[in-house]
Amino acid sequence: MLLNREQIEIIVAKLQSVNPGWSSFSDSNFIEDEIKYKRKAIAEAHRLLGKHDLSQLIETGNHGEIIARLKKVGATNLLWNWMPSSGDLGILEQPKLDKKAFCSAIFDLLYGPGPSEDRLDRYLNFVKASDLPNKWTFPTYFLFMCFPETEMFVKPKAMQQFLKFLNNENSAKVKVSKGPSGNIYNSIKKISYQLKEDLKQFGPHDMVDIQSIIFLFSQKQLAYPFSDIFLDFDEAEWAFDLLKETLDRLDVTGPEDERFVITLPKNRQMLRLNFGQWMILNFKGPKIAENRVTLTLLKDKVNLKEDLETFKFAKKDAEPDIRNYSLPIERVIPLEGDLRIAFEDSLNYIKYKFGKWDRCIWRRYHIPDIGEAIYDIKKRKKLLLEGITIHGDFYDIDLLAEDTYLDDSTLRKWTDALNQKGQAILYGPPGTGKTFLAEHLARHLISSGDGFDDLVQFHPAYSYEDFIQGIRPLSREDGTLRYDVVPGRFLEFCQRAGKCQGICVLVIDEINRANLARVFGELMYLLEYREKEIPLSVDGKLFKIPENVRIIGTMNTADRSIALVDHALRRRFAFIKLQPNYETLKRYHLKENTGFPVDNLVQVLLDLNHAIKDPNYEIGISYFLKPDLSNHLESIWKMEIEPYLEEYFFDNNKSVEQFRWERVKPALGL
Repeated sequence: MLLNREQIEIIVAKLQSVNPGWSSFSDSNFIEDEIKYKRKAIAEAHRLLGKHDLSQLIETGNHGEIIARLKKVGATNLLWNWMPSSGDLGILEQPKLDKKAFCSAIFDLLYGPGPSEDRLDRYLNFVKASDLPNKWTFPTYFLFMCFPETEMFVKPKAMQQFLKFLNNENSAKVKVSKGPSGNIYNSIKKISYQLKEDLKQFGPHDMVDIQSIIFLFSQKQLAYPFSDIFLDFDEAEWAFDLLKETLDRLDVTGPEDERFVITLPKNRQMLRLNFGQWMILNFKGPKIAENRVTLTLLKDKVNLKEDLETFKFAKKDAEPDIRNYSLPIERVIPLEGDLRIAFEDSLNYIKYKFGKWDRCIWRRYHIPDIGEAIYDIKKRKKLLLEGITIHGDFYDIDLLAEDTYLDDSTLRKWTDALNQKGQAILYGPPGTGKTFLAEHLARHLISSGDGFDDLVQFHPAYSYEDFIQGIRPLSREDGTLRYDVVPGRFLEFCQRAGKCQGICVLVIDEINRANLARVFGELMYLLEYREKEIPLSVDGKLFKIPENVRIIGTMNTADRSIALVDHALRRRFAFIKLQPNYETLKRYHLKENTGFPVDNLVQVLLDLNHAIKDPNYEIGISYFLKPDLSNHLESIWKMEIEPYLEEYFFDNNKSVEQFRWERVKPALGL
């Protein structure tokens, strides 16, 4: 054996520190974070660098296409590509590169005669003779991409650190730092094969899993929340460098300059820069977006597809057209060529537009620690490695009351009930703002710490497997299926919440539309006994709801009466009743100074709800909370209110006719 028992335990502990609950190489979080993007790159390599295709391109002399394909397959986070001429693909940028001879050497490396270590030696001899960059990463990466079952990708620093961890006679003989050679590569392969054998109890599939372990030992582990935004430390460093360059071009004087704001929106899975009134730069975590970098650009300076546009800024006739574009991170790393020129030109205009402002309108949400880390390298590294505790986004009970138009005493009663019980349901007829209020309550609850909120919507087909955990078919590289235990939304939520100190809130919209006893399963017990832990029915592992988790459900009583809710569920939740609040409607239009005759509207709604005669089906006020209600009221009434009344009064056409738009319009004073 290569590994002793203690070393195996260390490897498992490292994997679990990154992926809580890891127990095998089929762990869904491990696959999502470490394996999925590598499998995607391998599939691309098989598509673009197949033996037949390369042979045909060489025969036809299309060497430029081979170079282009190597660059495309190499555009992953496994390689360092931020400085093209000196990066891991730097050999492709050399002016003296003989493309014909080089492409033949690549073909021989991948598909020539003999074992891979002999083919590597022949490639290295060519590189030395041609006075080209000689690195471990380039040739072993493409061997690994084309033959992941047998070949190993060698990053010297990562490999050397892992060999040091092994600390045995075989590993001591392998001197990766001396530079690449077929003999050393052969030794690395043998160690990798033995490593796979020693870890067989955890089910490694091929060298992709083994490479992930080796790489783990060299990584500087990003701390939360940066671990949710960036793939690795290098990517985070690049992003902070780009933030610094952007602020310099905007003539920001330093972290105390109040014209810029750094925030962590989307449950701290984004890192965003605002300047003046606009978002300038945004980085998104890999779990929430494929196009992970958003730039603000002058439209006439770029030639980008419309589907990459995410926002168009309002402008006056004489002003240029500015838009947000969300791009794959590979398009932005490195930021060069026409895209860099367009970004710099756009920053010049943004500086002109907002440069004389004293303060960004979002400054109260600014996170000073991150702002300082942009300018201070030592603080930056400390922040990325140790993380940040965010003490709220200044969303106290007064701001909650201001945004919801409810009095603070009522809101305090509701939050007290939610914190005491751990879970609550907001129930009421349509249009009473249940989801809106749930999201704002969640925002208030998480504002005192480093927690986050998330939302899931239930429906009749929603199941235990969706919410807690289930066995799902996953495809292997050879097209066959394997069946893994995959966590559902609530388990994933609890795993993230376990990393936080502050309150984390899950909003379950339309909670009564699913079969709750079937969806919740063991959760019914745990909701009542929060301090207990019990084994889950699928994998048998013990599970406990973290103490900092709160659940807010919303229930539309027009879909299902509150009286029909399972008594066991009612005992576990605090129930908060929402009815049409006409005073809230009045306060909204008074505060927004809309000029709309709201008293007339209130009277019409009172008459309408009196005719409905059932509090579970009354019409709420959220339909009418619009600053330009006069422009939209007719369409709201005809397209939303009338169809609802036609369904409710399906056997009483007289009541429907009484509240047609033509009848209520005069009563509204319009």
